[in-house]
Amino acid sequence: MRSKEIVFLLPGAGAALGDALPLVRLGSVLADHGHSVTLVLAEKTRSALESSVGVDGRFGVEVFPERSDLRYDWVGRLPLPSRKLIAYTLVHVVPESFAKRDSLVELVRRRGGVDVVVGSCVGMEELSRSHPFARVGVGPSPYAVAVWKRPQYRAVWSFCAHVTDRLVVRPALERRGVRSLPWPSRSRVLGLWSPLLLDSGSAGRISWESLGFPPPVESALPAPLEAFLRAGPAPVVFSLGSYTASVGLDRVISTARDVADRLACRVVVTTLEPEASLASRELPDSITLTSFVNLDALLPRARALVHHGGIGTTACALRAGIPSVAAPMAFDQPFNARRCADLGAGAVVEPLTRVASATLAEAIASAAGGGHREILQRVSRRVRDEDGFAAAAARIEGLPARDALAAGA
Repeated sequence: MRSKEIVFLLPGAGAALGDALPLVRLGSVLADHGHSVTLVLAEKTRSALESSVGVDGRFGVEVFPERSDLRYDWVGRLPLPSRKLIAYTLVHVVPESFAKRDSLVELVRRRGGVDVVVGSCVGMEELSRSHPFARVGVGPSPYAVAVWKRPQYRAVWSFCAHVTDRLVVRPALERRGVRSLPWPSRSRVLGLWSPLLLDSGSAGRISWESLGFPPPVESALPAPLEAFLRAGPAPVVFSLGSYTASVGLDRVISTARDVADRLACRVVVTTLEPEASLASRELPDSITLTSFVNLDALLPRARALVHHGGIGTTACALRAGIPSVAAPMAFDQPFNARRCADLGAGAVVEPLTRVASATLAEAIASAAGGGHREILQRVSRRVRDEDGFAAAAARIEGLPARDALAAGA
Protein backbone atom coordinates (compact mmCIF):
# COMPACT_ATOMS: atom_id res chain seq x y z
CA MET A 1 0.00 0.00 0.00
CA ARG A 2 1.52 3.30 -1.09
CA SER A 3 1.61 6.34 1.16
CA LYS A 4 -1.35 8.69 0.84
CA GLU A 5 -1.62 12.47 1.11
CA ILE A 6 -4.36 12.93 3.74
CA VAL A 7 -5.85 16.28 4.77
CA PHE A 8 -7.92 16.80 7.92
CA LEU A 9 -10.32 19.76 7.88
CA LEU A 10 -10.71 20.33 11.61
CA PRO A 11 -13.90 21.86 13.07
CA GLY A 12 -13.71 25.58 13.72
CA ALA A 13 -16.70 27.68 14.75
CA GLY A 14 -18.06 26.68 18.14
CA ALA A 15 -15.88 23.57 18.36
CA ALA A 16 -14.41 22.53 21.70
CA LEU A 17 -10.95 21.06 22.14
CA GLY A 18 -12.57 17.64 22.56
CA ASP A 19 -13.98 17.90 19.02
CA ALA A 20 -10.51 18.27 17.51
CA LEU A 21 -8.43 15.93 19.70
CA PRO A 22 -9.80 12.62 18.34
CA LEU A 23 -9.14 13.75 14.76
CA VAL A 24 -5.60 14.81 15.64
CA ARG A 25 -4.93 11.47 17.35
CA LEU A 26 -6.32 9.63 14.32
CA GLY A 27 -3.95 11.67 12.17
CA SER A 28 -1.05 10.43 14.31
CA VAL A 29 -2.15 6.82 13.75
CA LEU A 30 -2.14 7.40 9.98
CA ALA A 31 1.27 9.10 10.22
CA ASP A 32 2.53 6.02 12.10
CA HIS A 33 1.42 4.00 9.06
CA GLY A 34 3.61 6.13 6.79
CA HIS A 35 1.01 8.52 5.37
CA SER A 36 1.50 12.28 4.94
CA VAL A 37 -0.98 14.16 7.16
CA THR A 38 -1.89 17.85 7.02
CA LEU A 39 -4.21 19.67 9.43
CA VAL A 40 -6.29 22.59 8.18
CA LEU A 41 -7.49 24.41 11.30
CA ALA A 42 -8.35 27.74 12.89
CA GLU A 43 -5.74 29.65 14.89
CA LYS A 44 -7.71 29.22 18.14
CA THR A 45 -7.76 25.44 17.57
CA ARG A 46 -4.02 25.34 16.98
CA SER A 47 -3.40 27.39 20.12
CA ALA A 48 -5.64 25.10 22.21
CA LEU A 49 -3.84 22.02 20.91
CA GLU A 50 -0.36 23.44 21.46
CA SER A 51 -1.19 24.50 25.04
CA SER A 52 -2.62 21.08 25.93
CA VAL A 53 -1.29 18.03 24.08
CA GLY A 54 0.86 19.67 21.41
CA VAL A 55 0.78 19.15 17.63
CA ASP A 56 2.52 16.14 16.11
CA GLY A 57 5.74 17.37 14.50
CA ARG A 58 5.14 15.11 11.49
CA PHE A 59 1.99 17.04 10.51
CA GLY A 60 1.74 19.76 7.96
CA VAL A 61 -0.31 22.65 9.40
CA GLU A 62 -2.42 25.13 7.42
CA VAL A 63 -4.18 27.83 9.47
CA PHE A 64 -7.31 29.40 8.03
CA PRO A 65 -8.57 32.82 9.16
CA GLU A 66 -11.54 32.91 11.51
CA ARG A 67 -14.43 34.68 9.82
CA SER A 68 -18.01 35.67 10.59
CA ASP A 69 -20.79 37.44 8.72
CA LEU A 70 -22.99 39.49 11.03
CA ARG A 71 -25.36 40.40 8.20
CA TYR A 72 -27.32 37.24 9.01
CA ASP A 73 -27.59 37.72 12.76
CA TRP A 74 -31.28 38.70 12.35
CA VAL A 75 -32.16 35.13 11.32
CA GLY A 76 -31.88 34.10 14.97
CA ARG A 77 -34.89 36.29 15.77
CA LEU A 78 -37.23 34.75 13.19
CA PRO A 79 -40.10 32.44 14.34
CA LEU A 80 -38.45 29.36 12.78
CA PRO A 81 -37.56 25.93 14.15
CA SER A 82 -33.84 25.69 15.00
CA ARG A 83 -33.51 29.44 14.31
CA LYS A 84 -30.50 29.87 16.60
CA LEU A 85 -28.67 26.98 14.95
CA ILE A 86 -29.48 28.31 11.48
CA ALA A 87 -28.32 31.82 12.42
CA TYR A 88 -25.12 30.43 13.93
CA THR A 89 -24.49 28.48 10.74
CA LEU A 90 -24.93 31.55 8.55
CA VAL A 91 -22.95 33.90 10.79
CA HIS A 92 -20.07 31.63 11.72
CA VAL A 93 -20.03 28.15 10.14
CA VAL A 94 -20.52 29.13 6.48
CA PRO A 95 -17.85 31.89 6.49
CA GLU A 96 -15.35 29.55 8.17
CA SER A 97 -16.28 26.82 5.70
CA PHE A 98 -15.29 29.15 2.86
CA ALA A 99 -12.02 29.87 4.66
CA LYS A 100 -11.38 26.12 4.90
CA ARG A 101 -12.15 25.71 1.21
CA ASP A 102 -9.74 28.49 0.23
CA SER A 103 -6.99 26.87 2.32
CA LEU A 104 -7.71 23.45 0.82
CA VAL A 105 -7.69 24.80 -2.75
CA GLU A 106 -4.33 26.48 -2.15
CA LEU A 107 -2.95 23.30 -0.55
CA VAL A 108 -4.08 21.15 -3.48
CA ARG A 109 -2.59 23.66 -5.94
CA ARG A 110 0.81 23.68 -4.20
CA ARG A 111 1.03 19.90 -3.87
CA GLY A 112 -0.48 18.98 -7.19
CA GLY A 113 -3.32 17.10 -5.51
CA VAL A 114 -4.22 15.10 -2.39
CA ASP A 115 -5.62 11.60 -1.98
CA VAL A 116 -8.10 11.86 0.90
CA VAL A 117 -9.87 14.76 2.61
CA VAL A 118 -11.32 14.05 6.04
CA GLY A 119 -14.01 16.59 6.90
CA SER A 120 -16.03 19.00 4.82
CA CYS A 121 -16.26 22.52 3.49
CA VAL A 122 -18.56 24.30 1.06
CA GLY A 123 -18.53 22.98 -2.51
CA MET A 124 -16.74 19.73 -1.65
CA GLU A 125 -18.62 17.84 -4.38
CA GLU A 126 -17.36 20.15 -7.12
CA LEU A 127 -13.86 20.40 -5.65
CA SER A 128 -13.41 16.62 -5.42
CA ARG A 129 -14.32 16.33 -9.10
CA SER A 130 -12.09 19.11 -10.38
CA HIS A 131 -9.18 17.90 -8.18
CA PRO A 132 -9.92 14.17 -7.69
CA PHE A 133 -9.71 13.04 -4.07
CA ALA A 134 -11.71 10.69 -1.85
CA ARG A 135 -13.94 12.29 0.79
CA VAL A 136 -15.02 10.93 4.15
CA GLY A 137 -16.34 12.36 7.38
CA VAL A 138 -15.08 11.33 10.80
CA GLY A 139 -17.35 12.13 13.72
CA PRO A 140 -16.28 11.95 17.39
CA SER A 141 -19.91 12.16 18.61
CA PRO A 142 -23.10 10.42 17.43
CA TYR A 143 -25.30 13.39 18.28
CA ALA A 144 -25.47 14.91 14.78
CA VAL A 145 -26.54 11.69 13.08
CA ALA A 146 -28.90 10.82 15.95
CA VAL A 147 -30.68 14.12 15.32
CA TRP A 148 -30.47 13.61 11.55
CA LYS A 149 -32.43 10.36 11.97
CA ARG A 150 -35.52 12.36 12.96
CA PRO A 151 -37.57 12.97 9.79
CA GLN A 152 -38.94 16.30 10.98
CA TYR A 153 -35.48 17.65 11.74
CA ARG A 154 -34.13 16.30 8.46
CA ALA A 155 -36.90 18.04 6.53
CA VAL A 156 -36.41 21.41 8.25
CA TRP A 157 -32.63 21.30 8.00
CA SER A 158 -32.69 20.14 4.35
CA PHE A 159 -34.99 23.04 3.45
CA CYS A 160 -32.79 25.55 5.28
CA ALA A 161 -29.65 24.07 3.72
CA HIS A 162 -31.22 24.38 0.26
CA VAL A 163 -32.14 28.05 0.86
CA THR A 164 -28.66 28.78 2.26
CA ASP A 165 -27.08 27.06 -0.71
CA ARG A 166 -29.08 29.08 -3.24
CA LEU A 167 -28.87 32.48 -1.53
CA VAL A 168 -25.41 32.40 0.08
CA VAL A 169 -23.17 29.50 -0.94
CA ARG A 170 -23.61 29.33 -4.71
CA PRO A 171 -23.30 33.11 -5.33
CA ALA A 172 -20.12 33.19 -3.23
CA LEU A 173 -18.66 30.21 -5.12
CA GLU A 174 -19.56 31.79 -8.44
CA ARG A 175 -17.54 34.84 -7.41
CA ARG A 176 -14.64 32.40 -6.96
CA GLY A 177 -15.10 31.11 -10.51
CA VAL A 178 -17.14 27.99 -9.71
CA ARG A 179 -19.93 27.92 -12.31
CA SER A 180 -21.37 24.44 -11.85
CA LEU A 181 -22.07 23.07 -8.38
CA PRO A 182 -23.63 19.59 -8.24
CA TRP A 183 -25.98 18.76 -5.38
CA PRO A 184 -24.12 16.68 -2.75
CA SER A 185 -24.22 12.91 -3.20
CA ARG A 186 -24.37 10.43 -0.33
CA SER A 187 -22.11 11.22 2.61
CA ARG A 188 -20.26 8.65 4.69
CA VAL A 189 -19.34 9.21 8.31
CA LEU A 190 -16.88 7.09 10.28
CA GLY A 191 -18.10 7.25 13.86
CA LEU A 192 -15.52 7.30 16.66
CA TRP A 193 -18.19 6.36 19.18
CA SER A 194 -19.32 3.12 20.76
CA PRO A 195 -22.30 1.26 19.27
CA LEU A 196 -23.56 1.35 22.86
CA LEU A 197 -24.44 5.02 22.26
CA LEU A 198 -25.71 4.67 18.68
CA ASP A 199 -25.44 1.77 16.25
CA SER A 200 -24.47 1.97 12.57
CA GLY A 201 -27.20 3.05 10.19
CA SER A 202 -28.33 5.50 7.54
CA ALA A 203 -30.94 8.20 7.02
CA GLY A 204 -31.53 10.25 3.90
CA ARG A 205 -28.25 10.74 2.06
CA ILE A 206 -26.05 10.10 5.13
CA SER A 207 -24.76 6.73 6.33
CA TRP A 208 -22.55 6.10 9.34
CA GLU A 209 -20.50 3.32 10.89
CA SER A 210 -20.16 3.13 14.66
CA LEU A 211 -16.53 2.00 14.90
CA GLY A 212 -16.00 2.25 18.64
CA PHE A 213 -14.40 4.75 20.97
CA PRO A 214 -10.72 5.63 20.46
CA PRO A 215 -8.29 3.61 22.60
CA PRO A 216 -7.04 5.10 25.88
CA VAL A 217 -4.21 7.60 26.03
CA GLU A 218 -1.10 6.27 27.74
CA SER A 219 0.67 8.93 29.80
CA ALA A 220 1.62 9.38 33.44
CA LEU A 221 -0.11 11.74 35.85
CA PRO A 222 1.67 14.85 37.15
CA ALA A 223 3.71 14.17 40.29
CA PRO A 224 1.62 16.44 42.60
CA LEU A 225 -1.59 14.74 41.50
CA GLU A 226 -0.03 11.31 41.93
CA ALA A 227 0.99 12.26 45.47
CA PHE A 228 -2.55 13.48 46.24
CA LEU A 229 -4.10 10.22 44.99
CA ARG A 230 -1.75 8.11 47.11
CA ALA A 231 -2.41 10.16 50.23
CA GLY A 232 -6.02 9.11 50.81
CA PRO A 233 -9.26 7.50 49.57
CA ALA A 234 -10.36 7.64 45.92
CA PRO A 235 -11.61 11.15 45.14
CA VAL A 236 -14.58 12.51 43.23
CA VAL A 237 -13.27 14.09 40.01
CA PHE A 238 -14.74 17.27 38.54
CA SER A 239 -13.76 17.49 34.85
CA LEU A 240 -15.65 19.86 32.55
CA GLY A 241 -13.04 20.17 29.80
CA SER A 242 -13.14 23.46 27.94
CA TYR A 243 -16.58 24.17 29.45
CA THR A 244 -14.90 25.00 32.77
CA ALA A 245 -14.50 28.49 31.31
CA SER A 246 -18.24 28.68 30.56
CA VAL A 247 -19.16 27.75 34.13
CA GLY A 248 -16.29 29.68 35.68
CA LEU A 249 -13.46 28.00 37.58
CA ASP A 250 -14.41 29.79 40.80
CA ARG A 251 -17.95 28.39 40.51
CA VAL A 252 -16.62 24.88 39.90
CA ILE A 253 -14.28 25.10 42.91
CA SER A 254 -17.06 26.45 45.13
CA THR A 255 -19.37 23.58 44.12
CA ALA A 256 -16.56 21.07 44.64
CA ARG A 257 -15.98 22.44 48.17
CA ASP A 258 -19.67 22.02 49.02
CA VAL A 259 -19.70 18.46 47.66
CA ALA A 260 -16.53 17.59 49.59
CA ASP A 261 -18.11 18.88 52.80
CA ARG A 262 -21.45 17.15 52.26
CA LEU A 263 -19.98 13.77 51.29
CA ALA A 264 -16.85 13.98 53.45
CA CYS A 265 -14.83 13.07 50.38
CA ARG A 266 -11.74 14.25 48.57
CA VAL A 267 -12.04 16.06 45.22
CA VAL A 268 -9.86 16.57 42.14
CA VAL A 269 -10.80 19.51 39.88
CA THR A 270 -9.28 19.53 36.39
CA THR A 271 -8.94 22.68 34.32
CA LEU A 272 -7.33 23.82 31.08
CA GLU A 273 -5.65 26.73 32.89
CA PRO A 274 -1.83 26.57 33.06
CA GLU A 275 -0.42 24.85 36.14
CA ALA A 276 1.46 27.99 37.17
CA SER A 277 -1.78 29.96 37.55
CA LEU A 278 -3.27 27.40 39.97
CA ALA A 279 -0.57 27.52 42.64
CA SER A 280 -1.81 30.77 44.21
CA ARG A 281 -5.26 29.40 45.09
CA GLU A 282 -5.79 28.46 48.72
CA LEU A 283 -7.69 25.17 49.04
CA PRO A 284 -8.35 22.70 51.85
CA ASP A 285 -6.23 19.54 51.91
CA SER A 286 -9.23 17.57 50.64
CA ILE A 287 -9.24 19.36 47.26
CA THR A 288 -6.58 19.66 44.57
CA LEU A 289 -6.50 21.48 41.25
CA THR A 290 -4.67 20.11 38.23
CA SER A 291 -4.18 21.37 34.71
CA PHE A 292 -4.94 19.33 31.57
CA VAL A 293 -4.61 15.69 32.62
CA ASN A 294 -4.97 12.24 31.11
CA LEU A 295 -8.40 11.06 32.30
CA ASP A 296 -7.64 7.48 31.21
CA ALA A 297 -4.93 7.43 33.88
CA LEU A 298 -6.95 9.33 36.51
CA LEU A 299 -10.49 7.94 36.40
CA PRO A 300 -9.75 4.27 37.24
CA ARG A 301 -8.52 5.62 40.59
CA ALA A 302 -11.58 7.82 41.20
CA ARG A 303 -14.72 7.24 43.24
CA ALA A 304 -16.98 9.04 40.76
CA LEU A 305 -16.87 11.65 38.02
CA VAL A 306 -18.77 14.93 37.62
CA HIS A 307 -18.52 16.13 34.02
CA HIS A 308 -20.17 18.09 31.22
CA GLY A 309 -21.13 15.17 29.00
CA GLY A 310 -18.49 15.78 26.32
CA ILE A 311 -17.95 12.69 24.19
CA GLY A 312 -14.26 12.25 25.10
CA THR A 313 -14.88 12.50 28.82
CA THR A 314 -17.90 10.21 28.48
CA ALA A 315 -15.74 7.58 26.77
CA CYS A 316 -13.11 7.76 29.53
CA ALA A 317 -15.77 7.34 32.24
CA LEU A 318 -17.37 4.32 30.54
CA ARG A 319 -13.97 2.73 29.91
CA ALA A 320 -12.93 3.25 33.55
CA GLY A 321 -16.16 1.65 34.79
CA ILE A 322 -16.84 4.37 37.37
CA PRO A 323 -20.19 6.04 38.12
CA SER A 324 -20.61 9.49 36.65
CA VAL A 325 -22.92 12.46 37.04
CA ALA A 326 -23.27 14.59 33.92
CA ALA A 327 -24.24 18.26 34.07
CA PRO A 328 -24.64 18.91 30.32
CA MET A 329 -24.79 22.41 28.88
CA ALA A 330 -25.06 22.35 25.07
CA PHE A 331 -24.52 20.63 21.73
CA ASP A 332 -24.03 16.84 22.04
CA GLN A 333 -23.67 16.86 25.82
CA PRO A 334 -27.35 16.25 26.78
CA PHE A 335 -27.53 13.35 24.28
CA ASN A 336 -24.35 11.72 25.59
CA ALA A 337 -25.46 12.17 29.19
CA ARG A 338 -28.89 10.69 28.56
CA ARG A 339 -27.48 7.66 26.72
CA CYS A 340 -25.17 6.92 29.68
CA ALA A 341 -28.14 7.18 32.03
CA ASP A 342 -30.14 4.84 29.76
CA LEU A 343 -27.28 2.32 30.00
CA GLY A 344 -27.40 2.54 33.79
CA ALA A 345 -23.89 4.00 33.83
CA GLY A 346 -24.61 7.48 35.14
CA ALA A 347 -27.00 10.17 36.28
CA VAL A 348 -27.96 13.55 34.78
CA VAL A 349 -28.43 16.86 36.62
CA GLU A 350 -28.81 20.48 35.55
CA PRO A 351 -25.71 22.41 34.43
CA LEU A 352 -23.33 23.47 37.20
CA THR A 353 -24.43 27.06 36.62
CA ARG A 354 -27.87 26.11 38.00
CA VAL A 355 -27.75 22.86 39.96
CA ALA A 356 -27.80 23.11 43.76
CA SER A 357 -24.81 21.60 45.56
CA ALA A 358 -27.14 19.47 47.70
CA THR A 359 -28.76 18.01 44.57
CA LEU A 360 -25.40 17.28 42.99
CA ALA A 361 -24.05 15.65 46.15
CA GLU A 362 -27.15 13.47 46.37
CA ALA A 363 -26.75 12.39 42.73
CA ILE A 364 -23.08 11.52 43.30
CA ALA A 365 -23.87 9.50 46.42
CA SER A 366 -26.64 7.62 44.62
CA ALA A 367 -24.54 6.89 41.53
CA ALA A 368 -21.57 5.74 43.63
CA GLY A 369 -23.71 3.63 45.94
CA GLY A 370 -22.75 0.32 44.34
CA GLY A 371 -26.09 -0.66 42.85
CA HIS A 372 -24.82 -0.21 39.29
CA ARG A 373 -21.46 -1.91 39.73
CA GLU A 374 -22.27 -4.94 37.56
CA ILE A 375 -23.59 -2.74 34.73
CA LEU A 376 -20.55 -0.46 34.93
CA GLN A 377 -18.16 -3.42 34.76
CA ARG A 378 -19.99 -4.92 31.77
CA VAL A 379 -19.97 -1.61 29.89
CA SER A 380 -16.31 -1.08 30.77
CA ARG A 381 -15.30 -4.46 29.36
CA ARG A 382 -17.15 -3.71 26.12
CA VAL A 383 -15.61 -0.26 25.69
CA ARG A 384 -12.08 -1.42 26.56
CA ASP A 385 -12.25 -3.83 23.60
CA GLU A 386 -13.01 -1.01 21.15
CA ASP A 387 -10.44 0.72 18.94
CA GLY A 388 -12.15 3.25 16.72
CA PHE A 389 -8.83 4.60 15.47
CA ALA A 390 -7.67 1.27 14.04
CA ALA A 391 -11.03 0.75 12.33
CA ALA A 392 -11.19 4.32 10.96
CA ALA A 393 -7.57 4.20 9.73
CA ALA A 394 -8.31 0.96 7.88
CA ARG A 395 -11.35 2.53 6.20
CA ILE A 396 -9.36 5.62 5.16
CA GLU A 397 -6.44 3.56 3.87
CA GLY A 398 -8.92 1.53 1.81
CA LEU A 399 -10.17 4.60 -0.06
CA PRO A 400 -8.90 4.97 -3.66
CA ALA A 401 -5.88 7.21 -4.27
CA ARG A 402 -6.21 10.28 -6.51
CA ASP A 403 -4.61 8.60 -9.54
CA ALA A 404 -7.21 5.81 -9.41
CA LEU A 405 -9.99 8.37 -9.06
CA ALA A 406 -8.65 10.43 -11.96
CA ALA A 407 -8.39 7.32 -14.13
CA GLY A 408 -11.99 6.41 -13.36
CA ALA A 409 -13.34 9.92 -13.98
